[in-house]
Amino acid sequence: MPQHFILLCEPLSAPHLEQFVRARAGPAGVRLATNKQELAAALVQAPSATRLIAVCANTIVRAEQLSTLALTAYNIHPGPPDYPGVHPDAFAHADGARQFGATAHVMTERIDGGAIIATATCAVPAGAMRTDFADLGFACALDLFRVIVQHCIETDEDFPLHPNADWCGPYNTLKAYRARFPA
Repeated sequence: MPQHFILLCEPLSAPHLEQFVRARAGPAGVRLATNKQELAAALVQAPSATRLIAVCANTIVRAEQLSTLALTAYNIHPGPPDYPGVHPDAFAHADGARQFGATAHVMTERIDGGAIIATATCAVPAGAMRTDFADLGFACALDLFRVIVQHCIETDEDFPLHPNADWCGPYNTLKAYRARFPA
């Protein structure tokens, strides 16, 4: 079991995610980071057996930061593997996707480039708006968070890779988003 967790997440969800981990992790330390400055500070102070888990975070973790960790870092976010990159909810909504969800993957220096460890999807209701896609993705991301945290509490072993999931579809950049959805 890791001696320490760093949870990289948005400020609104931070206390809830922290409480979830603390309630299950016993003596393991939990450090929150909600921006790049807090992440840098947490990594400097992190013990060797630290697991970084990013949940719906907008902070990019640099390669040199990842290299300081002895345990594999994970990223959990809305958007299934067929919508890698930014704003997966917008692209899926515009495409009329019938399924949407979330992806958990090994964190690498390339955004949405690491091996996929888990996915969660659900049916999109007829007439769904973009916000419905965002809500579904967030709910699926929280489901993945619960499963992955439990695994990480029980062992330092890496979460097994998903045997049938690979990134597919075009990688959606901010430039592609702005071109497809002008303000």
